[in-house]
Amino acid sequence: MKSGLIKDLTQKRLAGEAAQAAPESAAPKAQTKKKLTDSYKRQTYWLRDDIIEFIADYAYTERITIREAINQLLDIGRQEILSQYTRQGKGLIHKEEKEF
Repeated sequence: MKSGLIKDLTQKRLAGEAAQAAPESAAPKAQTKKKLTDSYKRQTYWLRDDIIEFIADYAYTERITIREAINQLLDIGRQEILSQYTRQGKGLIHKEEKEF
């Protein structure tokens, strides 16, 4: 009796291992990361909830993607900041020129 139970358990275990060890029969996994063009870089930032909601609302209102909304809003902000610096006679310090 004992040997029959052990034999059944061993067969079930081996069948489970064989199913796990056969990835060639499984469908290939879809890639989750999309290839970025040369002009884009993937980075992560922490933003306040109200800013995230504003970006989502803006994107929905304009019927554009979140990525497009972020790019448009950052372009507007960049232009505003650069015009303020120009009015004040200042220039931006480029990252390569900073001393750390």
